[in-house]
Amino acid sequence: MTKNILFPPTITNSDIEDRKIYNANMFGQGNGGHTFNSVLTDSERKALSAYLKTL
Repeated sequence: MTKNILFPPTITNSDIEDRKIYNANMFGQGNGGHTFNSVLTDSERKALSAYLKTL
């Protein structure tokens, strides 16, 4: 199957607005972050924070 590059599909304003919605409840799209922080000591956490501030 080839793509039709001469006549692309029409995108409406509604289509564009629908793309702005992000469902964080879907698998793999959560916004809960990572739990790696629980394995760091206080000094490692402070060192990581200091390093990130230099970026």
